[in-house]
Amino acid sequence: MESPMRWRALFQEGRGKLTAGILLVEFLVAVESLVVIAIMPAARRDLGGTEFYGLVFAGFSLAALVLSPIAGRAADRRGAAQPFLLFGMLFVAGTLFCGLAPSMPLLALARIVQGGGAGGAYTVALAAITRIYPQSGRARVLALLAGAWIVPGLLGPSYGALMASTLGWRWAFFSIIPLTVIAIALTMPALRALPPADQLSPLSIRWPL
Repeated sequence: MESPMRWRALFQEGRGKLTAGILLVEFLVAVESLVVIAIMPAARRDLGGTEFYGLVFAGFSLAALVLSPIAGRAADRRGAAQPFLLFGMLFVAGTLFCGLAPSMPLLALARIVQGGGAGGAYTVALAAITRIYPQSGRARVLALLAGAWIVPGLLGPSYGALMASTLGWRWAFFSIIPLTVIAIALTMPALRALPPADQLSPLSIRWPL
């Protein structure tokens, strides 16, 4: 039986940037999933549009749910790098548009874009984990990804409340954009070296729709 990979080995042998990048992506997606809990009262006072309030929350999750299997299929066909970059930049664009939104309907639309990018990037990263890390290390990488939700779960709403009461609720979105770009840059070199999958699933790409 193969012994588990040491934790520090996840950051060695050329995997350090990839591990750090994937963890940072997961952390930022978690932040953006949870921060809206605290900032939406301020956004509603600023933008109005109470009837779209729920869509700001649900749109993010639904878009992630729909685009996740599509992203996995794209990663199998084209390799991980191109889809990850595409969905990562979609997440950045959605985050930027959230911060710039002049109305609640457009904020809800931006959250849909943001959620689609988040779900797609996360799925491509998961697919890459199964191919880049040895079997002895995959469980530990997944444990780190699960742990990346702990701090946002505890502090994300507080961070959102701090932004809303100081710089303004829009900065809860603007503030993570530089870190997202860094996370994408850390992850891309390893993903570029990953070829398309040898075998493709026969499952149609259209099924989630």
